[in-house]
Amino acid sequence: MEVIKHIGHMQIRNRGTVVGSIAHADPAAELPALLTCLNGEVLAQSIHGERVIKAEQFFTGYLTTALEPGEMLTEVRFPWILPQAGWSFMEFARRAGDYALVGAAAVLTPAPDDTCMSAHIAYLGVAGSPIRASAVEQLLVGTTLDQRALDAAAEAAREIVSEDMSDVHATVEYRRVLTGELTKRVLRAAWERRGH
Repeated sequence: MEVIKHIGHMQIRNRGTVVGSIAHADPAAELPALLTCLNGEVLAQSIHGERVIKAEQFFTGYLTTALEPGEMLTEVRFPWILPQAGWSFMEFARRAGDYALVGAAAVLTPAPDDTCMSAHIAYLGVAGSPIRASAVEQLLVGTTLDQRALDAAAEAAREIVSEDMSDVHATVEYRRVLTGELTKRVLRAAWERRGH
């Protein structure tokens, strides 16, 4: 629900479909980023059979997917997260219902000693497709997400913004500032929610 409320307006949410949004592969859309964050997968079918495609292989570029001619996306699979994990989704948009300038989904799983055992974070609006930020994730594992870890994660996140992301809405430099700030906010919120 936290992600869904950011998708367009009520009329759009009532007419659109989850599978349609994933197949469209808009790099500023929320559901492709969520699927990427969660290591989800899709089912593609054609007259020749079906195949399962992991999110990391499905989104191949701007509005482009790994679907072959004659294939149709028929199912999207979002995995469950562990009960002790914390999660969050946030985005910056010019107005409610607009495509986001930058957005992020995060899932953090704590270890028994309350350090971060695993981290998943994916971004939208920073490149031609959703980006899973493994460099950011690696900086968080083993930490308690203190300010030092958050600052390092934010700095690494700024680097993932593609050089060609300037448009009429925001420059690359502005998107990098937003990405850094959003990273700290979404990670804090996910860590505070762990175990709830």
